Amino acid sequence: MKLLLFKVHAGDPLSAVINAVTRTEYTHAALLLNEATHEISEAYVPHVRRRVLLDSELAGIDVFEVVGMTQEKADAIEAYCKEAEEAHEPYSIENLFRFNPFLRHIFGEATDIGVHSPVICSQYAHDAIDRAAGIKLLNAPSYKIAPGYLQWSPLAIPAPALKSLGN
Repeated sequence: MKLLLFKVHAGDPLSAVINAVTRTEYTHAALLLNEATHEISEAYVPHVRRRVLLDSELAGIDVFEVVGMTQEKADAIEAYCKEAEEAHEPYSIENLFRFNPFLRHIFGEATDIGVHSPVICSQYAHDAIDRAAGIKLLNAPSYKIAPGYLQWSPLAIPAPALKSLGN
């Protein structure tokens, strides 16, 4: 299991908004569940989903190892992801806009009570690693963590890029 941060997220109409409101280079976060197949789990409109990355996406993705990750913890994260996918944990555009202080004042603060709470991509990735594996990437509530903030974790170590699978 690895953490993926996207500088380019093809087809995502929210990418420019994410860059603007979070002031980071990353627009999306996902969990790499299977490196051999490039299968990922991600929070994306309208809800958490599982899919396979296309080779055309790879150039815009940075890969990070998570310090302390074991096979047992990776299995727990995959189980967490499966539960969130089956529950259709909703994506929250409002949580994204809450990174703007003015809009947060209008919408109120986000909450997160599990796999039925609306999340953004980085919130989902952080929750899965923290709740399922017990690895705390950052000392902050997940709803305050934008995709680009995940790279600040001392437990997120840059790893080699994903290799093309010919798809």
